[in-house]
Amino acid sequence: MPWSTSAAGTARCWPRCWPPPRASRESCSTPPRGSRAPPRSCGGPGLSDRCSIEAGDFFEAVPEGDVMLVKGVLHDWDDRRCTALLRSCRRSIAADGRLLVLEPVMPSSLGTPEAAGAVMSDIAMLVYTGGRERGMTEFRDLFAAAGFELAEVTPPLGGSEVRVLVAKPA
Repeated sequence: MPWSTSAAGTARCWPRCWPPPRASRESCSTPPRGSRAPPRSCGGPGLSDRCSIEAGDFFEAVPEGDVMLVKGVLHDWDDRRCTALLRSCRRSIAADGRLLVLEPVMPSSLGTPEAAGAVMSDIAMLVYTGGRERGMTEFRDLFAAAGFELAEVTPPLGGSEVRVLVAKPA
């Protein structure tokens, strides 16, 4: 589910960023069909007055923000649908904003023991959703097609192939 914030803050998962200021507003966009209904409000102390849940079709539009987080979504979709989702983000992100994508990245060499998890996930995505795991070149191409430029990539997180890919408007 894409997540956006309208302040200078960002998600706590990105090590170089700071927590959102209390004055920031966050919103989550959830697809209208094929999933359970979103919660009516954000729980937790200090969240209900600055957080909203918005149902919608993230292929069409996402809430505006400075920072957008897309986690575990792109590998569910083929390139055409990923490009549509990323274009929605591009239309809604601030000119100096950042898109944070947390996804497994296929290693360049598939003959290593470390690649086994990514290969198994790739097969599962293809069978269950029609999506797939992508390598760095494929992510660069998706971002470029949607009007983004890949700015930075973290090392793998927690012993997995998941990385944070940071894109900025091109």
